[in-house]
Amino acid sequence: AIVMTSGTLSPLGMLEKELRIDFPIKLENRHIVDASQVLLNTVSSYGNGESFDFRYGHREDKTQLDHLGIFIKDICINTPGGTLVFFTSYKVMRNCRENWKRVVEELVVKHGIRTFAEEGDVGENNKMLRDYMTAISEGRPAMLFSVCRGKISEGMNFMDNAARTVVVVGIPFLTTVDKKVTLKREYLDANRDKLKIDGKTWYTQEGLRTVNQAVGRLIRSAHDYGAIVLVDQRYVEHKGSLSKWLREIGTYPASTQQCIENLREFFQSQSLMIEAKKLSLDDAGDSVFDRALEAPLKSNCKLLFKRYSGRGARSVFCRDKAND
Repeated sequence: AIVMTSGTLSPLGMLEKELRIDFPIKLENRHIVDASQVLLNTVSSYGNGESFDFRYGHREDKTQLDHLGIFIKDICINTPGGTLVFFTSYKVMRNCRENWKRVVEELVVKHGIRTFAEEGDVGENNKMLRDYMTAISEGRPAMLFSVCRGKISEGMNFMDNAARTVVVVGIPFLTTVDKKVTLKREYLDANRDKLKIDGKTWYTQEGLRTVNQAVGRLIRSAHDYGAIVLVDQRYVEHKGSLSKWLREIGTYPASTQQCIENLREFFQSQSLMIEAKKLSLDDAGDSVFDRALEAPLKSNCKLLFKRYSGRGARSVFCRDKAND
């Protein structure tokens, strides 16, 4: 018998075709966390509706990079902990960092947010990671730039505040100048009738599997929570290739402004949720939630307690006086 297990085998149908092995028993589990613990935004536009497009011929567009830098800055400012930003390659990451010197300076000077970046040297990366984790442990917000298919995106554990938001810029498709990639696509195209898979499908799924691997840095325990931001207009058409737990959350095409508003509401809700989890029923069976109603609460508490009651707690309804 052969048993294959992984968090990034999806989509399973394509895996069977590629391996040419039929798996009569297939199991694709839901994630350990509740959907309310994760926010997923696919951000496809900025400014006055211009599209984020990080295909090869567009990824160095100066206007697009400027808007992306401001967007990343706003994400980091509104994230209560660490922000991981993954790029499709070191070249793209370095080009962005070069364009964002003023943005990074503002994060450090005005907001006290430290920034770090993965590089090729193993020794330097180890020291950088220690410094990043130290900043997080001291309660300081920090941002870490990295690349898809690198050590940080696939082999690191960023629990709790070490990663509250994960951003993926673009889709990390394999380079078409790699002869092995070209030959595999040609082979699959030539044998599509027998293999039931073509080169384009394989190529697309490999890129999306890498995205699934990177966003997996976010949730590392049943009590963890965080936000995922996928930046590129192409994510809308490829959402079916994301992991099952992300597909169940649903993707929400948004502008940069809408995404920042969603982040604020989400992290405010999580803050209230943490406080709510600390509450318990007293011996008489009266919920301490009832006493919490006496205090002024923000308007998003209605959403919070609706989510919490959906996981087994008593239903609690909060009325916002401003909208009474």
